[in-house]
Amino acid sequence: MNYGIQRYKGIVLQLIKLNYTDYKAKRYKLGETIQNVWIPIKHLEQDGTIKQGENLDYVFRKAQRQLELADIPGRYRESIVDQPWPYVEALINHAKADRMAAMCGTNKLVAPGIPLVVTIPNVTQLISRVYTYSNLEENIPDFLE
Repeated sequence: MNYGIQRYKGIVLQLIKLNYTDYKAKRYKLGETIQNVWIPIKHLEQDGTIKQGENLDYVFRKAQRQLELADIPGRYRESIVDQPWPYVEALINHAKADRMAAMCGTNKLVAPGIPLVVTIPNVTQLISRVYTYSNLEENIPDFLE
């Protein structure tokens, strides 16, 4: 087994000595700390060496707290909440392009997705409230009872 120091994008990793028979991942120590991460064996050679060209970023995004405790810079600490909404941003960019085209005299369709993105959740909420309101006993008319 390769218990020596390995590096992945500047992060120092060292395989922890365990019996990994029938394990689907191997445990690596982060730097010289007691923090560790589990790396799936599909990214590793037989002896525990990280394969060349493997993308392990998702492993480190899931291990944000360990990276913080190991005092490793926050390159992997971004979550999906911090990332922009790609579809909404694309719709807004298309709407801006359509507006610019309209100013230039070449009329195109306005991005119809923007009103849908905004109204569909609100309509769904409205329908659920109307349904709840109409099913309350105090709201049923007397002639239907």
